[in-house]
Amino acid sequence: MESIKKENISWLCLWDGQNYFSSTVIKYGVRGVPMFFLIDDKGIIVDSWTGYREGIIKERICNLEEL
Repeated sequence: MESIKKENISWLCLWDGQNYFSSTVIKYGVRGVPMFFLIDDKGIIVDSWTGYREGIIKERICNLEEL
């Protein structure tokens, strides 16, 4: 939690400190850190992935728009 405050994270971050035994990790099938989820306006997860590199979020959104 301290790193979330320190880095001034502006998006929703779910962390309960229980690592891979967390009910959130189990419920959402978290496979690594960081893990990202794209959620549509109906609250449905439409894409998810682990890892980050510059431009990945825009790339994933564009790929969904092409479908």
